[in-house]
Amino acid sequence: MKKYILVACLAGSVSLMVACGNDSGKEEIGCDWFAGDNCWKSTVNQAKDCLPDENTSGTLSDDGTECTYEDGTKVIFNNPYDSTALDKDTYLWDFEIRGPSGTCLSYKEQSDGGFEVSSSAGTYKESGSAMVDISCPNGSEYSANGFKLLSCEQGLSILPGKAYSWTENSIYFSLLGFGENALLIIGCSR
Repeated sequence: MKKYILVACLAGSVSLMVACGNDSGKEEIGCDWFAGDNCWKSTVNQAKDCLPDENTSGTLSDDGTECTYEDGTKVIFNNPYDSTALDKDTYLWDFEIRGPSGTCLSYKEQSDGGFEVSSSAGTYKESGSAMVDISCPNGSEYSANGFKLLSCEQGLSILPGKAYSWTENSIYFSLLGFGENALLIIGCSR
């Protein structure tokens, strides 16, 4: 059975939250920030040259702890991948992509729905849903109203997030927030 999940992290649980306003003292940002050049895009873009080629597939280990590509790049699953035990509602993605020169990119989900992505540019962190808090590698901190973001003229494709699919023998993981094009960063099979 093939499962496919598409998540825009900023909008994922917005309908469940009722808080409004920005009491954090952080600069409030909106659709234009996400549509333009921002620290989400620069953090991920810094890793593009060391990520596996989108047209290649790695080999997933039997124990689900790593995926190895022909060029030596490895995905290390800190939370092992087991398609028979994965629960899309509770599984927390936590992995590193390592190339010949070290860690290229890491992704770690928090139990509260937040996540962080790290590359040589630093770490991008996002948490919250109705009011989303963002921390950039350069120390800048922002807040965004999740309800307002749902009405972005550019659509949800500009919002940071993830998309993934899996079968019993394969896993694919992409990052979102780059307009119409998702960035496939993991493609592994047994």
